[in-house]
Amino acid sequence: MEDHLASMAARIEPVTKLGWELRKAAEELVPMLWPGEAAPQDISGLISSMEQAPDRFLDWKESATRAGADMALSFVLSWYNEVDLGQLEFRRAGVEDKLPADFKAARLARASTIADFVDKALFVADPNPPPSDGEYMDDEEVLAHAGNGARGVPAAASSPLEAIVSRVGGEAEKGGYYLMSCIKDVPTLRGDNYTKWRKKVDLC
Repeated sequence: MEDHLASMAARIEPVTKLGWELRKAAEELVPMLWPGEAAPQDISGLISSMEQAPDRFLDWKESATRAGADMALSFVLSWYNEVDLGQLEFRRAGVEDKLPADFKAARLARASTIADFVDKALFVADPNPPPSDGEYMDDEEVLAHAGNGARGVPAAASSPLEAIVSRVGGEAEKGGYYLMSCIKDVPTLRGDNYTKWRKKVDLC
């Protein structure tokens, strides 16, 4: 019996030590991922925070891109304040392929220098966060909504696109008013708003 208890004690001690080390690491990590927030003191709270850590890491990566882009724009505007920010919503097509390799290398070197000015400890939230999935209906809900006579979309449509074409075609005979109003409400497609653009098209 004594040998059995000694064997159990020999196993429990290192496990207990690892548990304390894991807790200490979690308590140090939480304030780094959520600045200004105290780490939970209970185990369940720490576990919950650790489960959210991967998504929070992704949030920080996105924050870093926003902070870097903002600093780069601040450098440009400090020298050329007449730059139209609205024009910078898109990049000119085909320009990147025409740039010589030495220019790209010099640009990256300058970007790295500018990055040194970024406050990497400051989390930069998205000023225009994308809508949550709950704000829009999926394709099946759109068709079900259309089947109930909403907005006059025929229930026989086999897809949202077919429903749009059918509706737009019908309204075109009345002067095309719906077509213009539908296009007006659809946002410009960019790299970061595909979900919003698709949902707007589906709901036309």
